[in-house]
Amino acid sequence: MLYLKLLLTSCDSTSSAFAAYNAGPTAVNAAGGIPNIKETQDYVKKINACLEKKGVKGGVEGPNATICCQ
Repeated sequence: MLYLKLLLTSCDSTSSAFAAYNAGPTAVNAAGGIPNIKETQDYVKKINACLEKKGVKGGVEGPNATICCQ
C-alpha cells in the first residue's frame, strides 16, 4: 500500500498510478499515461469496473477512487 500511495502522489492521475503499479513508472512516463500493454490496460479496466460496481462515481478518476476495492 505504501508503494501505491507513493504512486498516487507522484502520478498525474489515479489511472496512471494504477498503471504504474502494474507496469512500472518508467513505462507510464514513456507512454505519457497508460501504456499500450494489454495486461496493464486490462488491470486498470478491472480496477475501474470494481470501483464502479462499489458505487464510486467516475471509477478510477473519481474523487473516492482510492478506497479499498476487494
